[in-house]
Amino acid sequence: MNDIQLTGAAVLLFALRCLVPLALTLTIAYLMDRQMRRWGAEARMSSGEPACWETRNCPPERRNACAAYKRQGQPCWSARLEQDECLPEACVTCPLFSGIRTA
Repeated sequence: MNDIQLTGAAVLLFALRCLVPLALTLTIAYLMDRQMRRWGAEARMSSGEPACWETRNCPPERRNACAAYKRQGQPCWSARLEQDECLPEACVTCPLFSGIRTA
């Protein structure tokens, strides 16, 4: 083998050594996040807790623009926090959020 082939083999093995564990870690993190969202949705459905837009009587046009309505698999305040990067004042005073904080 010449030097170019040896260098290529070393680079390939180094990339495999670094990238395979990274890809595996990211895949596991994604699957865990997906499972947590599913469990959250199941818990919300089984608790009989009304949806945020039902509690606040939001009209359909406001509902369709809302992150909580688009991400029904996670708590409404969590969806708003991800979208807006801060919790709106309406969430802080909402009984759904207050019930989560005191539980």
